[in-house]
Amino acid sequence: PHYAQGLLGPEDASDGRGRMFAQPTVRVCTETGEGDEILLDEVIGHQFALIGYDECPALEHSLWRALGAVRICVLSKERHPSSVNLPAGAVAVVDKNDALQKFFSARPGKVALVRPDRYIAGCFGAAEEDAFANAFALSLDSRNAQTAADRNVAYRQGRERIVS
Repeated sequence: PHYAQGLLGPEDASDGRGRMFAQPTVRVCTETGEGDEILLDEVIGHQFALIGYDECPALEHSLWRALGAVRICVLSKERHPSSVNLPAGAVAVVDKNDALQKFFSARPGKVALVRPDRYIAGCFGAAEEDAFANAFALSLDSRNAQTAADRNVAYRQGRERIVS
């Protein structure tokens, strides 16, 4: 399925927005060389992920820390892990079959924000980080506000039934 509404980034970051992110087999890079082959899904875990391809720009917006987003730099098969400057806390993986190359070659220099359910919230470049993160934060706030409002209405309806 493709989602056009919900917990998504701004519409101008619609490139890939609302679509399921691929889950290829990757090889985790370690200081001593390449580690185990696992699914990208296992690297992401149950959290938001900021995923770049062959580049891993430093992203500093406080929203990423608040979300607990994991930083993942996916490298093509030809790229050696030692050739990449990883930001603190980022994980480098090699895309074993270059399964993500087509997706990211259509979005050069972009980072994908992937939700815990593996849908793409949106893609943005380093220069667009603040605008994207601020818009996404508003989406989170409005979603939380709507959830609170829905709970409040349900609570009031339940109380009215009890009282009457």
